[in-house]
Amino acid sequence: MPNHDDMDAPVTLRTVRAFEQKVDLRLEKVEQRFEKVDQQFEKVEQQFAEVREQFVEVKTELAALRRDVAQLPVDLARHANAISEQLRSDIRALRDVEPGSTAELQTLPRRVAKLEERVFAPSPPAARAGRKRS
Repeated sequence: MPNHDDMDAPVTLRTVRAFEQKVDLRLEKVEQRFEKVDQQFEKVEQQFAEVREQFVEVKTELAALRRDVAQLPVDLARHANAISEQLRSDIRALRDVEPGSTAELQTLPRRVAKLEERVFAPSPPAARAGRKRS
């Protein structure tokens, strides 16, 4: 068996080829590791690209939401004005049902009070006395 620590020993072709095979095997293992690392980096880059796309989509949606929120007060004011105008129109229509109805509308509280007096007034005592209780 050759002594590997002896620097003066002659180097044979077989020794060189054996060493070369060991180096080649190690280099192949290193290349395989690099390939795995490259594949992992490619996966990470792909995931990062997907996250970036999602971020851009979310950013676009957020900008649209901000525009919508900024428009809300304007829309609400427009709807409130439309409702108010419709209410005024309905009240005018009630007043203008027939000529002279404005006067009738003004006397409405007095007429309602008169009706309430008749409907909700207590019964006369004579009518109560004539009833028999069972």
